[in-house]
Amino acid sequence: MVLGARKYMREKDISAIFKKQVVRMGEMLGKIDKELPKHPRVLAAGQRKGTQFEAWKEQQLEAKWITYMDGKFADAKAKTDDFLNKWTAELKKQWNSPAMKAKYKAKKGDSQARKQEIAQARKLQRNVLQQAQLWQREKARPWKKPW
Repeated sequence: MVLGARKYMREKDISAIFKKQVVRMGEMLGKIDKELPKHPRVLAAGQRKGTQFEAWKEQQLEAKWITYMDGKFADAKAKTDDFLNKWTAELKKQWNSPAMKAKYKAKKGDSQARKQEIAQARKLQRNVLQQAQLWQREKARPWKKPW
C-alpha cells in the first residue's frame, strides 16, 4: 500500500496536478498577503472606541507556503522510506529465514491440507521477496518534489 502510494505520487499526471495545487495555493496566499494592507480593519459595531488595529504587513506567505510544503514533502518521503526499509527487511528476514523454509518443507506423506498450506506459504514467501525487490528498484529512483 505504501509502496503503491509512493509510485502513484510519482506518476507524471499526478505529480503535475500536485505541482499545480501547491503553486496555485502559494499564489493565492501571496495575493492575499499583498491585498490585506489595502484593507485596514475598522471598528465593528459593539467594539470599544479607541481600539487600535495595526495594519497588515506582508508576511511573505507565498514563500512561507513553499517552505512549509518542502518540509511536508521531506517528512512524507522520510516516513515512507523509513516504513518501507524497516518492514520490508523484517518481512524478508522472517519469510526467508532457514526456520521458515524448514517449517514449510514438503515431506513424503503430507496430507492434502498440509500440501495446500505449504503452497500458500511458499506463494506468500515469493510475494514478500518480490515486494522487497520492487522496493529496492523503487528506492533507486529519486522521488523529488514536483514544484
